[in-house]
Amino acid sequence: MRIAYANVNYDVKEFWGSQVHIRQFIERTTAEGHELWGWERTKHPAVHPLPSGIWQRAQTLRTMDLFYVRMEWKPPTVCRLGGAPYRSLLGFKHVVWEFNVAPGLTMKPDGKSLVRQDQLDGFRKYASGCDLAICVSEELEHYVKEHIGVRRTVVIPNGSDPERFHPGVAPAPRMANGKDVLNVVWIGDARIAWNNLALLKNVAQRFWDAGQHGIVFHIVGRGRHGMMREMPPNVHYYGVETYDHLPHWLVCMDVGLCIYGPGQGRYNSPLKFFDYLASGMVVITTPQPQIEGILNKQGHTDLVIPHGDVTRLAEVLESLAQDKDRVKRIGAANREVLINEYTWQRAIDDTLDAIAALRDA
Repeated sequence: MRIAYANVNYDVKEFWGSQVHIRQFIERTTAEGHELWGWERTKHPAVHPLPSGIWQRAQTLRTMDLFYVRMEWKPPTVCRLGGAPYRSLLGFKHVVWEFNVAPGLTMKPDGKSLVRQDQLDGFRKYASGCDLAICVSEELEHYVKEHIGVRRTVVIPNGSDPERFHPGVAPAPRMANGKDVLNVVWIGDARIAWNNLALLKNVAQRFWDAGQHGIVFHIVGRGRHGMMREMPPNVHYYGVETYDHLPHWLVCMDVGLCIYGPGQGRYNSPLKFFDYLASGMVVITTPQPQIEGILNKQGHTDLVIPHGDVTRLAEVLESLAQDKDRVKRIGAANREVLINEYTWQRAIDDTLDAIAALRDA
């Protein structure tokens, strides 16, 4: 199958979660024998570059079996190629949209979500030409159906690579001697509004002020200006790390945090969550439908805490610090769930199966 892979900004040096998803899609799809053709911003050696000339590009696009567009908050200009009159001229047999975030939804400085109707109008304009929308969560699927009106949808959660993230990798040198404490990690981008780093700060401060130094916190990722000046001494910040090096940090950790404020984060399929599972860690989360559903299914309801609840988070961490055997049991069970249900190979296989079903319909 020849796939025109559109609206993809890929750079192997970037840390963003979107880069991980794109890389997995490219490498695993091409490993299955499919051809990917991309625009200038898709800088991956496995993706064939489309010609720069308008006529030559159009001629190449006419040879494609599938037009696959990665959607973001606002509709990309290129999605018009899937609608009239361009779709007929280019001869696209099928058009698939991939949603990883809630389109047209932004978060204001006060933490409240704002629906941009002008952006949603742009998606609706071309929605009739979309044959299938792939959504990373059920919440996102509901949103896409309600606000955009795509007729056919499928939910395919993100995943992790258990061959890359596993308990046997070498630990990061700076963490090699930290096994006598409960190591708690948060990875991500602190500048994204729905991440609640204030909750981490407040619970760490509580432990520090009480002289409880057996629970240590670690932050890996992009910070915000002055963030670490606000943190107590039991919080360590390591800055941005490449995705390929993250396993060496996570293998040193006991607990991974997925902590959000109410609102926009509910639509996501957080990559950190699946990487925590693959690494054999306990996961504590604030309410987030996809994560909460997976933890509840395993009977770990106590690991879902209310938004912003410092006291409850402190209680859960103290309980885990006093029962390292439970930490090991949960970590092993989490990794087993990841291997059986939430690998990247499963995600890409499910994507290709959904496309095959579309073609066979």
